[in-house]
Amino acid sequence: MKYFKYLWLVMIFLTIFIRAYAYEPSYIKREIVLESTQRELLPIISVLMVYDPVDEVYYNLEEFNGLSIEQLTHFSGIGEVTASSIVEHIRESGGLQSFHELTVIKGIGEKKLEGILENSK
Repeated sequence: MKYFKYLWLVMIFLTIFIRAYAYEPSYIKREIVLESTQRELLPIISVLMVYDPVDEVYYNLEEFNGLSIEQLTHFSGIGEVTASSIVEHIRESGGLQSFHELTVIKGIGEKKLEGILENSK
C-alpha cells in the first residue's frame, strides 16, 4: 500500500520514456518523404518524349516547347484554357526544363500529368 503513492511518478516517467523513444526528428521524416516522392516521380522525370495520339507523333521536350495551343489540346486532359496557360508559361520561363515542370501550371496536377505522359517514351 505504501508504494501506491509513488505509482503516479512511475507512470509519468514511463510516459516520458515512451514518447522520447518514439520521437523522430522532423528533418528525418522530411527526408523520407522526399525520397519516396522522388522514387514515385522517377518514371515521370525520365520521360524523354511524349506521344500525341491525334497526330500519332512523338515530341521531345524541345519540340513540345514549340507546340501551338491547338496541338496541345491533342493530349489527354488539356483543353484550350490549359493549353494557353502552358504556352504562356513556356513563353515566360523560356521553355520547360522537364515535363514534370507542367505541374507548376494552374490546372495541371499529377493525374493530368499522367494523362499527358501516357504512351510516352
